[in-house]
Formats: sequence, structure tokens, C-alpha cells
Amino acid sequence: MTKDVLRESLEKGWLRARMFFEVMGATEEYTKQAMTEHVSKMRKLENMKVVSENLGEVLKVEDPPKQFRGKEAYSQIADVEVVVSSLENLVYSVIFF
Repeated sequence: MTKDVLRESLEKGWLRARMFFEVMGATEEYTKQAMTEHVSKMRKLENMKVVSENLGEVLKVEDPPKQFRGKEAYSQIADVEVVVSSLENLVYSVIFF
């Protein structure tokens, strides 16, 4: 997103927010793919614009949750800055993302 588009959105009353996500998966590839798809879905929303995204590296989890039944687990964290058209849409995003 360009600075001009960001400025225009904020002048229209859009809200700026920062969101953090974590994905955990059984393989490094799956974890990376799932996070990429998650952020991609956010970009498709009409009432939200992704300003920036910072995807952390995929790390092996030392003590995975019991759902992995002794198997390996990998984790990735994303820091995503967005602007949303209203408080209602921000709450919607928090609930569904």
C-alpha cells in the first residue's frame, strides 16, 4: 500500500490497527502455506486494506501441544498492519481472523 492510499483511507475515517497471528502445523511447508493463505484472505476483504505484513521465520516447536501426539510441530508468527473502514469491521476481523 502506498503512503498516499494510506493517508486517503485515514482521512476518510478508516481505523489503523495491528494484528498478530500464529499458525502451528505438522510440517514446515504446511505452516508457511497456511500463514500465507491466511494473510491473502485478509487482502481480499473490501473493508480492509493490508498496509504491511511481516512474516516471521518458521520455527520448530520444542514442546508441541498434545494434539500433535508426540510428532513434530512448527510455528510461524505474522505481524500485519491494516486499515479498516469501521470499528464494526475491525471487530469482525478480530473474530474471524
